[in-house]
Amino acid sequence: AHEMRAVSAASRDYCEPHVHDCPEINILLSLDRLVYEITLGDEVYEVEAPASIYIPAGLVHSANVIEGSGFFVAIIETADYVAKPPPALQPHTASSPAIAPSSAA
Repeated sequence: AHEMRAVSAASRDYCEPHVHDCPEINILLSLDRLVYEITLGDEVYEVEAPASIYIPAGLVHSANVIEGSGFFVAIIETADYVAKPPPALQPHTASSPAIAPSSAA
């Protein structure tokens, strides 16, 4: 989990594209406003909290804060997590990613 508090522009691009052999779930939470740029393969999304993102195993991805404060939670579904740089040209063959805004209770 990462806590974000008014992240400066110089610190916003900290997550390089990477890939791993297991699925990942990202959760964005905020009491105020938190906006992330989520890259999944060749597609780029601007996602605002509250939201959840499912990333299939083998999909090149990155997540970088655009603005706001809140929490970014990454759940990796393995006991042996290893992040790898993406292959130069990797065709997307994994199942499709899913981005879903969370409904307010």
